[in-house]
Amino acid sequence: MARLADKVALITGSGSGQGRAAALLFAREGARVVVSHAYSATKGGVIALTRAMAVAYARRAVRVNAICPGGVDTPMIASMIDTEDRERRFAQAHPLGRLGTPEDIAYCALYLASDESSWVTGAVFPVDGGFTAQ
Repeated sequence: MARLADKVALITGSGSGQGRAAALLFAREGARVVVSHAYSATKGGVIALTRAMAVAYARRAVRVNAICPGGVDTPMIASMIDTEDRERRFAQAHPLGRLGTPEDIAYCALYLASDESSWVTGAVFPVDGGFTAQ
């Protein structure tokens, strides 16, 4: 199935972890993947940019959304969960009681890139196991 045929995906941080998982998933689904190294942009700036671009490009049928991932089990947080106790406490800080996986983020991105989300633009999706809802 090529749900993303004829679509282009701009993915930040695709060298490892959730960005890599999303890039690989999108490519398997038929998207042309463009890699961006803008990972260090602040979340606030990304959210503002997302909303501004969503309004600016909506009439051209371009949808712009943002995903704000939480504690995902990747090398980026390895030093924070370097013991069983620290990993357990980190997971318990999230209402769902576990760390996220790169695939958790990639599947949210797949939904947003697919036609199933054709009426979604300017949205910010915290994919963080309920952490920001606390």
